[in-house]
Amino acid sequence: MKKSFMIQGMTCNSCAQKIEDALKDKVKNISINFAKETAEIEFYPEKISAKEIEQIIKNEGYGVENKKNKEINKKNIIAWIIFGISVLLLLFILYKITG
Repeated sequence: MKKSFMIQGMTCNSCAQKIEDALKDKVKNISINFAKETAEIEFYPEKISAKEIEQIIKNEGYGVENKKNKEINKKNIIAWIIFGISVLLLLFILYKITG
């Protein structure tokens, strides 16, 4: 299984290396980009779970979030922006009609 994680708090390559060292014996493949604050981790679910991976990263002193949750939050923000613009446009049209 392959999962993407957002990792908060990394400031350099040493931070990424610290996380890789903590996980390298437990996962199949790991690629961390500290600049993008992302980790692509391939693992065997029968050996370690995503929750356990998150806990190991947290134990190293970093914040972690499932990347899919971050994408859902962005979609929600975009939906609210579109809704807000629609309401403002409707109010503007009503103002012009009654004005």
